[in-house]
Amino acid sequence: MPELPEVEVTCQALKSVLEGSSISKVQLNRSNLRYPLPPHLKNELSHHPIQTVRRRGKYLLIGFEHGMTLIWHLGMSGRIIIENLEQPYLRTSLHDHVIFTTSNYKITYCDPRRFGFLQLAATD
Repeated sequence: MPELPEVEVTCQALKSVLEGSSISKVQLNRSNLRYPLPPHLKNELSHHPIQTVRRRGKYLLIGFEHGMTLIWHLGMSGRIIIENLEQPYLRTSLHDHVIFTTSNYKITYCDPRRFGFLQLAATD
């Protein structure tokens, strides 16, 4: 399981590429991880500006301007890969379960064990 310092480093990396931008595309390569992925995940996240990226414990919280927050837990073996679209890494894996694309970056959630999860909740 990623330890707290690793989650903090991941949070800071996501903060630098996501805050102020919006997700243009959400690609779901499976319908569930530890829990089923929210069925309306694509619609709720696409084209809505990201207001905040923060951490609470080992949970990543990505707040959108329209009042929704993506709650993201990496599980035991999950990791987030951030790629600049101008210099793509071009690596794909069987375990790349969710891919978010912004205007400049591709954010891939890779979790071989699938113990992580993504949920949506009202920011309030």
